[in-house]
Amino acid sequence: MKDASAVFYAVGDVHGCLSLLKKIDLLIASDDQDREKIVVMLGDYVDRGPASAQVLDYLNTRPPANFRRICLAGNHEETMLSFLEDPTTNGGWLDYGGFETLRSYGIDTSEIVANRTRPKKLAQILESHIPGDHVEFLRQLPVMVCSPDYVMVHGGLRQGVPIADQLDHDLMWLRAGGDATPGHRANRVLIHGHTPVSTALITPHRICVDTEAYRTGVLSAVRVRSDEAVKVLSCTA
Repeated sequence: MKDASAVFYAVGDVHGCLSLLKKIDLLIASDDQDREKIVVMLGDYVDRGPASAQVLDYLNTRPPANFRRICLAGNHEETMLSFLEDPTTNGGWLDYGGFETLRSYGIDTSEIVANRTRPKKLAQILESHIPGDHVEFLRQLPVMVCSPDYVMVHGGLRQGVPIADQLDHDLMWLRAGGDATPGHRANRVLIHGHTPVSTALITPHRICVDTEAYRTGVLSAVRVRSDEAVKVLSCTA
């Protein structure tokens, strides 16, 4: 994405916290900027929190009039999709936050447990509760957004690998750490979620925005522009 005039906002892991997502949207919408606002959601919209279905509904609707939203895929979206495609093989998702997600769709999870070895029955339960547009939304999520100054992913980048050659799995699953030199990032700053931090972490080459909203009640975002310091926006439950 080559848009040097835009101001970017990167929002950390939502994990089913709809009220916090709405609050952070209000903060971004009211942030006084004279440039186009591009809001990049860094993935992990589902699992652990109480309202995953409602978060996906919200992200599937038109964003506020004064900004454009781009949603990236996180590892929890990938594992949810894997479960929906083959629930008998990929049942590990249930203990990874999946039970909470299924409950948000009104599914009696005891029925899921009772039918874990019955693929046709599981498929019937899931298809009758989870809207097809939610599944399609998850399937079409990109894994990376690049601007002239930033690269945004859910997880991290593999050291020494050019951006164009990074694997989707790594972009969603790697745990970023330290403040690695940006040579393989074409001098871009990496912005990511996935790795929990107590407050938004800002270093010269890396910014992490996952403040574990489902556990702490704090959802964080950062505003980044090439001509100013990073600004942190946070909201609480």
